[in-house]
Amino acid sequence: MGAGFFLHDLGKIMVRPEVLNKPARLDDAEMRHIRIHPYQGYKILQQADALTEEVRTIVMQHHEFVDGSGYPKRLRDEEIHVYGRICGIADVYDALPADR
Repeated sequence: MGAGFFLHDLGKIMVRPEVLNKPARLDDAEMRHIRIHPYQGYKILQQADALTEEVRTIVMQHHEFVDGSGYPKRLRDEEIHVYGRICGIADVYDALPADR
């Protein structure tokens, strides 16, 4: 579980730096680019046959919300693994003081 929390944003290595570091609000195209980073992180770990499926699930689901408004799969309620939910809460808490 700890590895999943540590690696949750691994897919951001595939995001263009000018999008990742943009100080202003992201436009729609930039948001679409950002919103695939959970899937990209999952694929990196899967292709490397690294860690467990549980860890890969945390990486994939940390931006899913119980109301279905999250990404990348718009999962709802019990479709989201409990560790994905916990990581998502921690991720939101971590982002609160950010200037974006």
